[in-house]
Amino acid sequence: PTFRLLLLFEATLIVSVPLTTTTRRATTTARLTTSAPQTTSIPGLWNEPAIPLPYIEIRNLQNKCFNAKIATCADASHRWQIRPFNALNNSDSLYLLVNLYSGSCLIANESISTRQLFQTGCPRLPDLKGTRVQWKVRFNNDTARTWTFVNVYTGGSLDFSGLTLLWNNASGSTSQRWRFFSVPSPAGPFAQYSAPIALPIIAIAATNLPDGRVLMWSSSQIDNYGTGQLRTYAVIYNPATGAVTQQVITSLQADMFCPGIALLTDGTVMVVGGVTSGATSIFNATTGAWGKIAKLNTPRGYNTATTLSDGGVFTLGGSWSGGYGNKGGEVWRLPNKWVTLSRVKVDPFLTEDAAGIYRQDNHMWHFAGSGGFVFHAGPSKAMYWISTAGNGSSRCVGNRSDDGHAMNGNAVLFDVGKILTTGGAPNYSGGTCTRNAYVIDISAGPEGNVTAERTGQMLVARSLHNSVVLPSGEVVVVGGQSGRTVPFNDQNAAMTAEIWSPATGKFQYLAWGSGATPMITPRTYHSVALLLPDGRVLSSGGGACGTLCAYNHFDAQIITPPYLLASNGTPAARPSLLSAPARSRVG
Repeated sequence: PTFRLLLLFEATLIVSVPLTTTTRRATTTARLTTSAPQTTSIPGLWNEPAIPLPYIEIRNLQNKCFNAKIATCADASHRWQIRPFNALNNSDSLYLLVNLYSGSCLIANESISTRQLFQTGCPRLPDLKGTRVQWKVRFNNDTARTWTFVNVYTGGSLDFSGLTLLWNNASGSTSQRWRFFSVPSPAGPFAQYSAPIALPIIAIAATNLPDGRVLMWSSSQIDNYGTGQLRTYAVIYNPATGAVTQQVITSLQADMFCPGIALLTDGTVMVVGGVTSGATSIFNATTGAWGKIAKLNTPRGYNTATTLSDGGVFTLGGSWSGGYGNKGGEVWRLPNKWVTLSRVKVDPFLTEDAAGIYRQDNHMWHFAGSGGFVFHAGPSKAMYWISTAGNGSSRCVGNRSDDGHAMNGNAVLFDVGKILTTGGAPNYSGGTCTRNAYVIDISAGPEGNVTAERTGQMLVARSLHNSVVLPSGEVVVVGGQSGRTVPFNDQNAAMTAEIWSPATGKFQYLAWGSGATPMITPRTYHSVALLLPDGRVLSSGGGACGTLCAYNHFDAQIITPPYLLASNGTPAARPSLLSAPARSRVG
């Protein structure tokens, strides 16, 4: 039968705040008012008298790049982002120089005798270091299209002597003049990336609403979590109009940071656990009202939440919040009750994370099957079918081929009974990311055999990334870190999206055209991505490390995948939906 949620719940006061042009730390382009002389075209040279938004190569007039020393431009260690950041709260336009490879900032040594420059962790709080990592960036208005960097603390300019990078007294010499070069696009099918969309919060969690809007939220602060305040900052974004409406949700008395999220069959959003680890909340998109429903029997955070075929919701794991261990399964059922599944213990589903149970039961990959069953695809290497009937039960169906534990990887259902898993690392923090990708076939159902086979590897090793299934069955993989997993840092941020084809089993980079906007903002820890109703992909969030943390990202970008573009990169003709049933049924 068609399932509808019939509950009485407490209405929540929502404070609407109009989005203004002064949104905190929104990414902007600094336009200069001078008319700049033109120069001959040099491939990749940034010709505009405006600070570029994407990662770039910063070269001297001898066409050499820098990281700690001057060298031939080679890899991500020579790529920098000039990121707006003003810890002094004055009227100056100040910036950080953030290295793509290390995620660190360029800082000036205090010593006048050595005048060295080196990389350091980007600031999280306003302090003295916050002035030594801040730079004024000045266009020199010359035919060579050069720029000068002046350190706020020392007053010296970014300079080079031989192969050494240092700061020196501002002189205007050629050794203090630098040019910007765009990072070339990799080969692959063309996609389009929108300009950054400013948001008043960090989108740590997100879900589609039935009317095409997107609900996103952060925590009790717009840029931090776990502050002890029982509220949640949220926004509703309308992709069709660009409207953003902020909410401060107070009457739930809950911080909904890092919960499980489920969409019920009538479009209601259910939020399970989080910082307020025993809470369950729901959002009605039609009325715009939030409400509290039955509390969990076991408090939890970083848990799963899976909508079942019978309309219930299953959750498992979540030792990040509400105490360590024993986070066995429970299921929410109508009319409004959580039921503990005494025979679904958490132990079989754990990874072997070095941080212990605190991390071993986080972020499970669960998919609903028929008859109230749930399939456990990871991140632990063992796979299971879970029954939610009665006291529950589970059946191991083997390992995920030759994959290891893959914490902070992910999995998506790309076709009926077909799951793609990508990336991850053995440990939540500090683990080495993989390029692994597997296709799991569960089409035989809960009583049948399950197969897991390698498909083509990703082009970039990733963890903390997001994967989005397109209507074509293709999968877009965006963001994450390569190398090691380092939460609250943009170290080794993966700045090129990939697309996987179920027909070929291979990944390709998503390319961008010459002069077009690429991916601008790193999407690492606490980032999100989802499919919009028009077939595009929304990518947002990252950070939540406190006031003035350089790894906080208050924006979103929208990716237009290749299937919406003609071969020349222009929008392709879209099909028209001529008819559709007014209602679909479960099953």
